[in-house]
Amino acid sequence: MMDGIKKLCKSNASDQFYVDDGTEITYAEFFIRLEECLDQIAAQGVESASAVVVKGEFAFDSIVMLIALVANGNIVIPHTPNSYKKLEAETLLLEPDFLIDATRAPFTCKRVGNFKKSCLADQFEAGERGLVVFTSGSTGRPKAIVHKVDPLLEKFAARDNKKLRAIPFLLFDHMGGFNTILSILYGGGCIVHRHERSVDSICAAIENFKVTLLPTTPTFLAMLLVSEAWKRYDLSSLRMITYGTEVMNEVILKKMVSLLPKIRFKQTYGLSEVGVVMTSSRDNDTTWVKLSGDGIETKIVDEILWLKVKSAMLGRVIYQDNQAQFEPHQAEWFCTNDLVEVDGEYLKFCGRDSDIINVSGLKVYPGEIENCLLECDHVANATVYGKANPLVGQIVVAEIELKPGSQATSAKPTIQQHCRKHLERFKAPREIIFVDQISVSDRLKKSRKQNA
Repeated sequence: MMDGIKKLCKSNASDQFYVDDGTEITYAEFFIRLEECLDQIAAQGVESASAVVVKGEFAFDSIVMLIALVANGNIVIPHTPNSYKKLEAETLLLEPDFLIDATRAPFTCKRVGNFKKSCLADQFEAGERGLVVFTSGSTGRPKAIVHKVDPLLEKFAARDNKKLRAIPFLLFDHMGGFNTILSILYGGGCIVHRHERSVDSICAAIENFKVTLLPTTPTFLAMLLVSEAWKRYDLSSLRMITYGTEVMNEVILKKMVSLLPKIRFKQTYGLSEVGVVMTSSRDNDTTWVKLSGDGIETKIVDEILWLKVKSAMLGRVIYQDNQAQFEPHQAEWFCTNDLVEVDGEYLKFCGRDSDIINVSGLKVYPGEIENCLLECDHVANATVYGKANPLVGQIVVAEIELKPGSQATSAKPTIQQHCRKHLERFKAPREIIFVDQISVSDRLKKSRKQNA
């Protein structure tokens, strides 16, 4: 793989590969360190085809180790320190050969298992390298999603990759984070690292390092809007903001586009099970998006999107008690469980099937209610979810973060009146809970309560 990277990278040896507040690494230095890393893991007995857990963040040492393991032909299981702490039992049930801690130099490496005993051992042919990422577990126990790496890499080799200066915003253990690193690397761009992912930290990095691409989440964009950090920092270097991983509130998007009119906003789409697919947004301020490229095919069944892609997972590991069982993905089509509207070639994502609120047999999309709430003058941000109710099945609950200066006692009647005016009666929130700040996960997505 390393020769392929050198050939495909649109970079000169002196170009920046990585920067943070105290470090600047050129491509020449990166390739030297990559060679050293390959020698070091070989000295530790990490052979091709062995399964390796690697703990890291998107700092330089972690990035080099991740790329080295892929180049070495390993089955790589990336984790952040936090995700490994939460998923240690599930990870070790995969019987990986080695655990590498690459959060800082020098890295540590220890043997922890025997992959020949793993439920994954017979799934890879000789010479095949793999990637294992975990689902968030928001609707149950997390699952391990298993991929062959080469179909994920082939997409980038076939594309005209642009030279980007980007912040790998999505996490080290996330398919979107892996995708961002490949996009930057194959385009010969520069990785801008931030230890902290607060609004001010990210905006300061954009200003200081002239970042051109910010791949982020709708929740972060809402936080950026509420904080008004766009007034305090020079974001003029940005050419594109991409957003995905959850439904975008159209009100937030339109406000961001009006405030930052020179930046292109693009919706991305991907799942742990299929990787990240190519998209094109119909307009800058709309959430209608077209999925295309990489041989993708789509169909809609009962409002739910199904995909056929070359990069679909090899399978997934299901956990029951202390047992791990591999389930191969043998179907031609993959059900995404994403509810969509259709307009010709374009789709609009309405939410996950599991997020839909059922009120007396009628569907309520949380995103629709959140959009309505965000149009109210008092509301800075909102999260909507369903709560069990013995009479109607579920009722709609809204957690609301008020704008500075608004008071809950005076805002509540106005919000209720606004909802009655713009929503059907069964969609209007039955409970309104005021919070200091909307709760978000470590992946900077809204923490939506499931059947509270």
